[in-house]
Amino acid sequence: MGKGGNVMEHQYAPDCRVKIPDTSDWECSLFGDNFGQGLLYTPTKGSEPNWFWRLMQFLAFGNRWRKNLTSR
Repeated sequence: MGKGGNVMEHQYAPDCRVKIPDTSDWECSLFGDNFGQGLLYTPTKGSEPNWFWRLMQFLAFGNRWRKNLTSR
């Protein structure tokens, strides 16, 4: 895994650690009503799609992408 993110430990299993990667500022509303319903997908930092991929997802499936400015 890349650098960054949080490490989560369980109190009953201290040897078991889960690394949670940093999330991107981009969000995608999957098959829903413009961020009101449906699924919300947030990619990991550094794996955001480019403008062409976002446009094709909107034209083919109706998925809308937006940059979440409040997560900074």
